[in-house]
Amino acid sequence: MGKLNYTNRKSEGPRLGQAVAKDLLKRIPPGIGSKAAIRDPIVELDVSGRRLTSEGLLEFAPALLKSMEHNNENGKTVRLEELCLRESQIDSRSLLHLARIISLAAHDLRDLDLSENQITVTTQEEVVAWGAFLNAFSNCCVLRRIDLSGNLLGPRAFEVLARVYANENPVDLVLSDSVQGGDELAKQARKLGIATNTERGQRRIESVAVDQAEPGSSLSHAEPLDIYVTTKGLRSVPYLNLCNTGMTEACALHLSYVIGSHNMPEKLLTRVPAAKAGPHTQQLLAYDGETRCRGIIYLPNSHLGGAAMKVLELAEAVREGLCEDLDLDDEEGFRDVLRKSRSAENGRKISDPASKHGNKICISVELDRARSRIQGNVLQEFGPGSNDLWRTALKMLTLCRDIHPVQEKKKPSIVSKRPEIVPDLASRTHRTRLSISTPLSTRNPNQHIANPFAGQWRLDNSRLVPVIAPIKPSLATPCKPLPPPNPAPCVSPPATTVSTPYRTKLPYGLPDDVWRRIMATAAGADIILSETQQRSVIRWAMDRSSLNKEKEFLGLKGSTQIWKVLEGMGCLAYEMRN
Repeated sequence: MGKLNYTNRKSEGPRLGQAVAKDLLKRIPPGIGSKAAIRDPIVELDVSGRRLTSEGLLEFAPALLKSMEHNNENGKTVRLEELCLRESQIDSRSLLHLARIISLAAHDLRDLDLSENQITVTTQEEVVAWGAFLNAFSNCCVLRRIDLSGNLLGPRAFEVLARVYANENPVDLVLSDSVQGGDELAKQARKLGIATNTERGQRRIESVAVDQAEPGSSLSHAEPLDIYVTTKGLRSVPYLNLCNTGMTEACALHLSYVIGSHNMPEKLLTRVPAAKAGPHTQQLLAYDGETRCRGIIYLPNSHLGGAAMKVLELAEAVREGLCEDLDLDDEEGFRDVLRKSRSAENGRKISDPASKHGNKICISVELDRARSRIQGNVLQEFGPGSNDLWRTALKMLTLCRDIHPVQEKKKPSIVSKRPEIVPDLASRTHRTRLSISTPLSTRNPNQHIANPFAGQWRLDNSRLVPVIAPIKPSLATPCKPLPPPNPAPCVSPPATTVSTPYRTKLPYGLPDDVWRRIMATAAGADIILSETQQRSVIRWAMDRSSLNKEKEFLGLKGSTQIWKVLEGMGCLAYEMRN
């Protein structure tokens, strides 16, 4: 194992970075350390306690990436297992370089220490770099600890953390059939205490050290096992240290959603290799000694007020109690609990000691109230622009309000045509006399008037009578006498008309999903709002009843009106994948 320790070096800044880069390049053939690197490619890099700065990190980051990418017939020359940059005076400019390093070391990195540095997230560039840094952990599968303590991250950093965490897939602590296919791998899984599909009834997984593996087995091999690869991302990290990060109420609000979805460290430790005896093991034991924080360590934080502490403690209580006993796959049971929670929110007391879930449901309701209180305070003090989720949801709502659903065409009114009644000859002659005797408009007496009755009328005894052509009987059917005239009109059956239905009520006949993607792209909501939230915003914008609801909010404070609109659209918090 190659331990590159620079804690006792006198050099600082870029010069220290150049020294680190020189040692890393020696491990690439034909360097003088290439043979030893091929035999043992594991590297632990420790540059803590020195003023490395972001400029110094920029000096050795390309060399580290180059040595990690080098791979010949004998394998890799550098497998980065530990990276310690504690008290190195690096800032947010280093996040993009660290993101590339973490991505390359995703199957090897086990411990990352960035504590006591100057990483802050306030500007938009820093937000983008911080998001790329957190997304780099999406493929990390053997990482035990991320230490970010001592960095004044800020509220936007915690919001991006909640967003990235919400978009990750949940951790499945049960091996799939494809993973447990081999007998050897199944034996290794049993040695680690990992449940398989035949052991789904087991609720807790006892941790067994990886050092108990048989010599020569694939457990001691450097390649990550399939049982480790099944859990990836920030959700699979047992310990996340966020002490002394300048947490405020807004930070605690975002972190409460992460805590509620994070598994207990004793469960996650079974999916990563065990720590070696030494300082790292002692540090993990110290984390377990903090009873108020399990896995996600947020104490101490001097800026945490009473409301922030309350929401975090309630999130821990719901995580430890309610989420363990309730089966979220049972839809009916979950809806029943939800109805009880809403009843409790309306003032109904359900904290009966005889009820098993009474206190837990009340804790969940209290957690919702605590979150709502903080959300209202943040909206009143900083406005919706302080939160990317709220700002984007309201922007998408404004754009969607300009989409007017196409009104369906009214079906044409069917007017039944009365059948033409053939009057008898006498009635026709009577109408003709009236029409002839009716005075016409004045005209020139010398003007020739065309006979309008030519070919249709004939003169009979000084009377005009119509010319009726004889009806030729059909050769196929015998001629039948006409029925006597009926003065009442015959009503014909109503005619049927087929109207082509619209594909959608939205303009241009585009499907709802196409309009959703158009509006999400225009508002920049692709990576911020989930698809469910995007559809909810469109429904709220196109529903006329929502306008009436917003009119009812006019008597409230502006921040309260915005909160109620966001609550109606389901955009107060990021939607966690389950």
